[in-house]
Formats: sequence, C-alpha cells, structure tokens
Amino acid sequence: MLVDDIIKKKELKDLNKEFVSNELREYLKRNKIEEIPNEKSAKYKKIVKDIRKKFREIYGVYKTRYSGDVAEFISSMRDFKSFKENSNEILKAHTSTLERRPYYEEIYSKLFDGETSIIDLGCGLNPFSIPCMPRIKKYFAADFNISEIHLLNDYFKIASKYYPGFEGFAEVIDLRKLEFKLPHMEMCFLFKILDVIEKKGHKHAERLIEKIPANKIIVSFPTKTLSQKKMNYPRRKWIELMAQRLGYKMESFEAKNEIFYTLKKPEF
Repeated sequence: MLVDDIIKKKELKDLNKEFVSNELREYLKRNKIEEIPNEKSAKYKKIVKDIRKKFREIYGVYKTRYSGDVAEFISSMRDFKSFKENSNEILKAHTSTLERRPYYEEIYSKLFDGETSIIDLGCGLNPFSIPCMPRIKKYFAADFNISEIHLLNDYFKIASKYYPGFEGFAEVIDLRKLEFKLPHMEMCFLFKILDVIEKKGHKHAERLIEKIPANKIIVSFPTKTLSQKKMNYPRRKWIELMAQRLGYKMESFEAKNEIFYTLKKPEF
C-alpha cells in the first residue's frame, strides 16, 4: 500500500517496486520507524513525501519537457534510415543525452579503441546513441526505470536487424546494492550516475568500480550544477586518487558540461 502511494505520481509510476521497497526499508530503519503509520496520519504522509523527494532527485531531474512518444519512435523504425533518425530524436528526452547529442561521435571517438562489447550502468536513454558508436557486438544496459528497460529491449531487437551479430539486453538493477551479477564485457559506461547513487563519501562507488567485470571503465560527471552554474571544481579528485591507489591507468577529457574519466584496470 505504502509503495503504491509513493509511485502514484505520474513522474514516478515507472519505478521498479522492489527498488522503491528497498528505499522505504532504509528510510524506516534510518528514522527508527518500526511500524507503518496509519495512511491518514501526518507521519504516513511525511514518509510518502520524503521518499518521493528522494526519487525526484535521483530520477526526475534527468527528464526534459520532451513531447515525443519514445515507444512510437521505436515502433516506426522500419528501415535503417528511420532507425538512425528516430534514435537521434529519442536522445532529446533526457537532459544528459540531449546535451551529448551534438557531440556523441566526438566523445565516442575518444572513448573507443576497438572495443565491441559494453556494460552501461544507470544507462537512461544512452543506448539510443548506438548509431553514433563504432560497430559493437554486445550491449548490456541497466537502469531502475521499468518502462525504459522494456523500451530498450524492444530497441535492441530492432538494432540486431541492422547490425549483423549484434546482441543487446537490458534489465532493472539497483546500483546502490552490490548484489547483482554482470556479464563480462570489454568496456563499461558509468555516465553521470555515481553522484546520484552516493551522496556522502565514495566507498560504495569504489566497490562498484572494482566489481565491474570489464577492463576499461568510463566514468563521467557533470561540470555544472542543477541550476546550470559552472562548478568551481569540476574535476573529481577522489577518483583520480582512487585510480592511483588501485594502480589503474587514467585519462580524462571534458565535453559539453561533462567530464569523462577513462580507467583501465591493471589485470583482468
């Protein structure tokens, strides 16, 4: 009942219920609430309000006022031309992909070095940039939005028609837990997600990076605040120190409102 009330809002309706339940359990534990209050009480309403606020911070901030129907764009991909054009159109629906949209090919030219398999964690709509990538064979995408995961699996089926040998699959994963298993791939994207899943410290982010079964990991961060002001210190010193401590080779570069770190593990 409480979980259903939390996701009643239109912008949160596609959240995975297990994901919401996990957040609810942590909230109750953190606030030492042993029993769910009566649904008409002020305490109950505060729980709903607080958790909705948390998910808006995580999820809602990436939405744009895009009026197009992503599912309709996918279903109308009837040839390679419309596949490319509609993929490009869908990138307008999230703020991060909208920002990257004019620069994707430039970004990927710096990130790829012959890799053909990708893990994309906290992917959002980034997989719709496949036409901008060098030819890839395998793509595993993960996010916590159920409807977008369904759309991505539909999209991957269509992509396999135009890229012989391509395999793509997507599933719901809560990156705040480390209980999931990932397929072995050559490269992993963590675009603008680490700041979202961990607000204090970087221990969880480091454990996540170490857990990823890929030799090359690309981590990105915004270089502007949510109010679109340029950050005074856009570089993330902690990840540079982490790379040095773990013996990872590291390179970085900036694109539009985003800084990218390429981490290469010494042995894998």
